[in-house]
Amino acid sequence: MFVLRHHGWAAVPANWFIAFPVSTEGLLERLEPPPPRVRLFAAEDLHVTLAFLGPVGEDAARRAFEHTAALGLAPFRATLGEVVALGPPRRRSALAATIADGREGLVRAIATHARSMALAAGATPERRAPLPHVTVARVARRATERERAAALRWAEAQAVHEHPVEVNTCALYTRAEDAQLKGRADEDTRLFRIVTCVTLTGAT
Repeated sequence: MFVLRHHGWAAVPANWFIAFPVSTEGLLERLEPPPPRVRLFAAEDLHVTLAFLGPVGEDAARRAFEHTAALGLAPFRATLGEVVALGPPRRRSALAATIADGREGLVRAIATHARSMALAAGATPERRAPLPHVTVARVARRATERERAAALRWAEAQAVHEHPVEVNTCALYTRAEDAQLKGRADEDTRLFRIVTCVTLTGAT
């Protein structure tokens, strides 16, 4: 496989995923300043993943997104729980707020629809049990063990319990065009872009 390079950085294929954008007014303001090597997400990037598709290409991702017609979800509210570190045990990189109230409905939606969406895109379905969450920050890949330990302590100290979130749409996401350009690491830079979205109506 050929890998294109841009300004010396490898341009790997973009991942695609289907998710619920969340409205979390005031959430980022409640977070303490993160330690070095931890990047906060922009408010516009906050979401709850429904189905991760991987580097499948746009046509395949759009085929998967057609399955949102069967969701049958109306707009809903939820609350956040604790902030935890997700990922491989030795290199946990996603710092995410779990869903407290509203968790059951999201677990049911993921369990019901994620597999068919992945298969429609030609992707391998996720085998792990559903864990609805909102990633609020990410640890840099090159962080040292000490920096990772500081990131975990930061996550544990964040008081976001019972913070309300609203979900009104479901969207197809991929990487923002400038997300992997060197030197663009401030929290105002979008990591993802929404390709298309639908409003939740409760109808199937």
